[in-house]
Amino acid sequence: MFENSLENLLRKITLQAIAKLIGSDEGIGNLIFALTWASASRQIVGCVQFEEDWQCKIDESDTWYAHFRVKVAPSLCAIACSNGAALNEASWDFAIPNVNTIEVGAIPTNAIDYLAMGRVIVQTADDGDEDDERDSKDYTFKCLSNVLGVMGR
Repeated sequence: MFENSLENLLRKITLQAIAKLIGSDEGIGNLIFALTWASASRQIVGCVQFEEDWQCKIDESDTWYAHFRVKVAPSLCAIACSNGAALNEASWDFAIPNVNTIEVGAIPTNAIDYLAMGRVIVQTADDGDEDDERDSKDYTFKCLSNVLGVMGR
C-alpha cells in the first residue's frame, strides 16, 4: 500500500494535510502563514496534528530550516489503541528551508516546488527500554500503515 519507509509514509500524510490546509493557494507566503497558524493553534488536519514550529540549521549547512512538529491525529491514535497498538508517541518534523537562506537561483516560485524541498525527520520515543518494540520506526510504520489501511487511505 505504501512505499516501505516510515519517512515516505509520514511525508505523504503530512503533504496531504498541508494540501487541505492551503487549498488551491500556491503562494509561499500563505503556505508559511498557514503552517505557522496550524502549529500555534495545534490544528488537526486529516491524519495529523500540527504541534509547534521553530527554525534551526540542519547538519553543517548554512541554510536555516523552518521545522514544523507533527504528530498522529488523536482519531488515529484511538483506532490504533482499539487494535492493541500505540501511536501516541509518534512524532516527526517536517522541515523546509527558510526562503531567505536559499540561493537566489534556487528559490522556488510556488508552494508545490517549495514543499518538494521539505524533509521528514522522525522523532523516536526512546525511553531507554531497548526491548520495547514501540520505540522502533518499524513498529510505527506497521501500526500507522495498518490504521490508514483500516481508514481506507
